[in-house]
Amino acid sequence: MDPKALLDELMGKDRDLPFDQKKKNKLRFDDPEVCHYHLVAFCPHDLFPNTKSDLGPCEKIHDDSLRADFLNSNKVQQYEAEFLGYLERLIADLERKIKRSHERLEKEMPLTDHARTNSDRISAIAMEVQSLLKQAEREGEDGLVDQAQATMAKVEIMNKEKDQLVRAVMPEFGNILEKEKRMQVCEVCGAMQASTDTEKRLASHLEGKQHLGYYRVRQTAEQLRKKKEDEREARQRERDAAEKAVEAETKSKTEEITTEKTKETEKVCFRSKERNWRRSRSPDHIRDREAERERERDREKNKDWASNDREKDRYRDRDRSRDRYRERERDKERDSDRDGRKDRDRYRDRARDQERERDWDRMSGRSARSRDRERDRRERHTQTHTHTGTDRQTDRHSDMEAMRAATSLVSASKMDAVSFSSPTQMSSEVGIKPRFCAAGCVKCAPVSLAMRSNGSSSSSGVRSECSSSSSSLFSGSSRLATGTMKSAKEGRSSSSSAAAVVVKNDEIDMSFSLEVQLPAALEEDKLWQRMRQEARWDAVKEPLLASYLYSTILSHRSLERALAFHLGNKLGSSTLLSTQLCNLINDTFMEDASIRSAMREDIKAVKERDPAFVSYSHCMLNFKGYLACQAYRVAHHLWNQGRTSLALAFQSRISEVFQVDIHPAAEIGSGIMLDHATGIVVGETARIGNNVSILHQVTLGGTGAVENDRHPKIGDGVLIGAGAIILGNIKIGDGAKIGAGSIVLHDVPPCTTAVGNPARLLGGKQSPTKLKEIPSETMDHTSFIKGWSDYII
Repeated sequence: MDPKALLDELMGKDRDLPFDQKKKNKLRFDDPEVCHYHLVAFCPHDLFPNTKSDLGPCEKIHDDSLRADFLNSNKVQQYEAEFLGYLERLIADLERKIKRSHERLEKEMPLTDHARTNSDRISAIAMEVQSLLKQAEREGEDGLVDQAQATMAKVEIMNKEKDQLVRAVMPEFGNILEKEKRMQVCEVCGAMQASTDTEKRLASHLEGKQHLGYYRVRQTAEQLRKKKEDEREARQRERDAAEKAVEAETKSKTEEITTEKTKETEKVCFRSKERNWRRSRSPDHIRDREAERERERDREKNKDWASNDREKDRYRDRDRSRDRYRERERDKERDSDRDGRKDRDRYRDRARDQERERDWDRMSGRSARSRDRERDRRERHTQTHTHTGTDRQTDRHSDMEAMRAATSLVSASKMDAVSFSSPTQMSSEVGIKPRFCAAGCVKCAPVSLAMRSNGSSSSSGVRSECSSSSSSLFSGSSRLATGTMKSAKEGRSSSSSAAAVVVKNDEIDMSFSLEVQLPAALEEDKLWQRMRQEARWDAVKEPLLASYLYSTILSHRSLERALAFHLGNKLGSSTLLSTQLCNLINDTFMEDASIRSAMREDIKAVKERDPAFVSYSHCMLNFKGYLACQAYRVAHHLWNQGRTSLALAFQSRISEVFQVDIHPAAEIGSGIMLDHATGIVVGETARIGNNVSILHQVTLGGTGAVENDRHPKIGDGVLIGAGAIILGNIKIGDGAKIGAGSIVLHDVPPCTTAVGNPARLLGGKQSPTKLKEIPSETMDHTSFIKGWSDYII
């Protein structure tokens, strides 16, 4: 920029003039050399510097100090109208450009003369083939077999010729289709971009000057239109109010005139009545009036005598018909209400059953086909079993009695489980004769009954294996309980019930709990909903991140899909496409329920232990330790499936992107926090337990002299400080703490602290100091220093 122009912009053109002359030459907002657009909002010349849409520098003065005078003047609407017209012209030019780009993309590539000739020949051959086929059909119907075969031979020859021509023309059509799929037009700024661009290129485009400039132009034009419309509506409301006021005033005047006319009419009527009254007081008139009244009474009396009986009969019949109609209406309403309640109850029961089945499907991973198969099996079972009200009442009492007896037995034995190998043993030890299902089905035998206890007796649940929809060992409790499906192979349940009575065989394992609880899937949905809410807040606070947050979180239906999309874009490269990785990671998440559970436990661990935690969405998007851990879980799943090459490729990309090198064969539990994570190395045969916290620059490696099982085994609740090195096939006990920078070469007992180079136990090897809290949760790295006088300064 020219130095003189820069000085003019900073100090004004009259910077060298005397003070008196400056005062005379002071600018006003309505001077012709002042930019009106800048006073309204912004100058469009400043939006597109160094772009294809550059409008060049503005020749007028941009002075923010004049805006206050402008806003207090009466020219705001005039300047805004001018500014809106200029913006609409810019938008109209841009829309024409976008339309031309679309037409250019949609326009077909012109074919060569050779291709056009072949295309015409193909059409002609197709028509001839159709006519020959009809001819062969007629000849066959007439019995001319030889002629029909000759005609079909001609058809085959012509079809071969057509196929050759089609193969010759297809490359040109293929190029046209490929060209159409290659480019697309931005609907905001009209820029051409490739449909296969990566997320990074799309983000660069969305943050570019041209895109942001036209976006601001469109937004400002829309705001000005809305403001203009609001002002128009306000003026219309004022006009309506003025018209209503004039109408009210006219109405009041009309009412006054009408009142005056009414008073005059009343006076005239009063005078007329007075004259008639005076005339009626004459003796002749009084005598005639009395005679007329007497004749009228006689006529009424005769009429009453003649029609009295008929009127009574008519009224009686009318009352009877009205009563019958009312009774029919009441019966109809009563039947309608009864049918409505039945339909409503039936609909609610059906909706409740469907919702319960969907919850069971989500938690057990059961497919729709297996659910339909199970429903058919339950319906067949229901058709072969009938229940009476007395039987159900008896079942309910015996169920409650059996639960109380079984709970007492577990409490008395102080055991985690009590098993019965047969119904006879259950009858002898508990004192209640068990039923195999609520329908009394004997096909479910043999049955095993077990009760498990976790130290509480506040609630109990029932699991039953029977194809009947109402089957359970205790029918009364099953109707009061909320059920959750689970796989019999897992052998565990997300329910927190104190005790469970189990009846199972080889096919189904269904658990019910008397304590009303939310299934684990709904709790996971709460975490996902919280993450989406945080992303919405961040998008409102930072508009520049709105598109990024929408593409990574808000546009997805679940945490699994969002995380798969984010990891796919993070780990993608020019040769390993992000779309392929996204689909692969999402399929892995859907196949392995343990990964879905672990990813939620990991993010909860980060929230509880990391003071730098801001939000779930921030952790999922930006914490590379969390992202590296979830990417490792995908690689480990691939390794277990035998896809070693792809798993090792994942390991390489994770190391390049996140600087975390974890071998896909390593075994890592859930509730893991990799804080900062840079430089973490985990060997092939290493194992890490649950709820472990690991800081940056930690190495779990081998000594180099041993093959096969050669890496450390880390227990649950362990804290490993920054820069710690643990070498060899050694065991770090549960709840142990490894100080920062330590080199550990031997086993570390549980709940102890090891620090130093080489590491030594706090308190000595013979009687090491025991930790009272879980170090991975407290994240305390320096409390052990107080126990060593060597470290006190």
